Amino acid sequence: MPLSAVRRATLWLLAEVGAERHGDARTARRTCYPRLDPLVRGLVRRRVSTRVASALFETSHGDDEAHVHRLAFLQSLGRAPDPDDRDAVRAVFDEVLGSRPPSAPSAWAWRGPVLALGGLLLAVAAVLLLAPDHWLDPDLVAPTADAYERGGRPMRAEGDGRELFTEHLPRFSTVLWHAHSGEPRAAAEALQQLESLERSILEDTRDAFGAELASFVGAILAQARTIAERPGPAAVDSFLRSVDAFNERLAERGLGHYLDAEVLRETATGRNRVYLSTFTVERVVPYRAGDETVRVLWLSRRDGRGFQRAVLGFTRPQVRDALVLVEPIDEWLVHSVLPAMRADAPLRLTDPETRETAPEWLVRAERTAGVEARREVLPLVGHRDRLAEIGRTLIARQELVDGWAERFAGRLRIARPRAYELDVNAYAPLRGHLLGSEWAQLVRLQDRLEDDELVDARDGLRRALLHSVERHEVQHRIDYATGTLERLPEALARRVGTDHDFARRTMAELSAYLSELAREPRLVDLNLALFASHLLNRRRTGTAEAHAGAAVFEGLARRLGLDEASAALSAAHPERSEVARLLVRLLELPDDQLSAHAAVLWEELTGRPLPEIERLTE
Repeated sequence: MPLSAVRRATLWLLAEVGAERHGDARTARRTCYPRLDPLVRGLVRRRVSTRVASALFETSHGDDEAHVHRLAFLQSLGRAPDPDDRDAVRAVFDEVLGSRPPSAPSAWAWRGPVLALGGLLLAVAAVLLLAPDHWLDPDLVAPTADAYERGGRPMRAEGDGRELFTEHLPRFSTVLWHAHSGEPRAAAEALQQLESLERSILEDTRDAFGAELASFVGAILAQARTIAERPGPAAVDSFLRSVDAFNERLAERGLGHYLDAEVLRETATGRNRVYLSTFTVERVVPYRAGDETVRVLWLSRRDGRGFQRAVLGFTRPQVRDALVLVEPIDEWLVHSVLPAMRADAPLRLTDPETRETAPEWLVRAERTAGVEARREVLPLVGHRDRLAEIGRTLIARQELVDGWAERFAGRLRIARPRAYELDVNAYAPLRGHLLGSEWAQLVRLQDRLEDDELVDARDGLRRALLHSVERHEVQHRIDYATGTLERLPEALARRVGTDHDFARRTMAELSAYLSELAREPRLVDLNLALFASHLLNRRRTGTAEAHAGAAVFEGLARRLGLDEASAALSAAHPERSEVARLLVRLLELPDDQLSAHAAVLWEELTGRPLPEIERLTE
């Protein structure tokens, strides 16, 4: 490919992401890169990353990926306006695309007729055999207006709707907190900002979605202010239901935006803090549970703000949908599951402090869990060698960056990679301090991870785990609808009591985790090991998941006639060594037998039959 063609491909990719034709930046990259000649794909990727990194340093809107790519596109053409003026950047970008849009690359045209024909056949084979599932899935590639009814990918709003969700609504949370901070001068300034911000939010909502949805947002903002202004118990339930009603109106229009609200109260002051988080709905998956349909929404974070949940999914009594969080699942894959796909690798189940001491009971439990995880995953996903290579490459990447962090400690704060995808140019400021081979190694490792074959293997495992999290969250919706959480079994009640929200939350986790074990024999060992991690990790002590895990492991020990283990696990906080030893015993059982025990235990602890659920789309 001549250099001019590389430049054209670079401009085309920047334009595709900046125009937001494919949804978020990650999906755009995953859709566009496979269209490039594999021999130059790495070169184009590095040029795009370099231009994006340069644009990122020049704008204060670095969390807006589409804006950064539009800016990088215009800078490549020498036509960029003020980097912080998003409206001006968008206007010039649209003008350029309207007059002379960059053409999609023709990957094989430069090679001549013979190579072109052979390359075309090879490209077709690659599409059919190696393309990741979400590229070939028409529901994800082509958004549809009826995604909330039939499943698939919802539509996106144009114009002001983007900034409303990426900037204004999340910022409202921060300004609202400062407006009631207790420090008079800061509070007065924040209060002025708050009033201006509210007007902007309502105007943006009206312009993007019309008067009806603006009235819903107005009610949400007013309720949030009331909650923040008055210390002590607040009308949280009605506030959350207002947010849910707004989301449902968006769903009725087929739009893939989602607003979530959380209210936390400071114990010392009694002050209420309102958090608003915004998401993109990447996919809707309908389930049937008896006569009811439960919607599962795959959410990716839109606002990039600091408030994060340490969960893979969630729902609430006041919310009608089951919610699966894409980024935490990807991070979990990168740091826990994929590294365990290497031959003889452990599945990490505890905190770093305990791992450093490496007690015998932990070493055996993590090694056994790794063996069983590989045994279960490989028949579902295939690609044994590819998964093992992903694990090795991720570990090598992590060790490389950790070495830099240790070397530059005290001078630079170097973030560990959190996701599978990585913009290597985020580490560009280090290049002058590194050996050339070190930088080349990072580029080489990331290029290998982004190879289509490895991405395809990663996506297969990711898909299986996403489906498991879906079922977990669907069970929560069923439990809310059927009153399952109102009856606590004795094994749980003696740990957490009965008549308070934490007890019901603990019962919800017991039901959902145990139902996962019962419904999916193909992943029962991996799910059991991950459930056990809540008990083995000292940082999780006292959580709802840890109490639920203790009750479940006690019940499974009793069902297997392991009286000594059952007695040891009946303590409010059982010894971790006992949990690890029982985990090994349970992992040695045949998968279908372990799932059968889980199903019987679920019915015993809840007092009702385990409901059947069915995923209505592939």
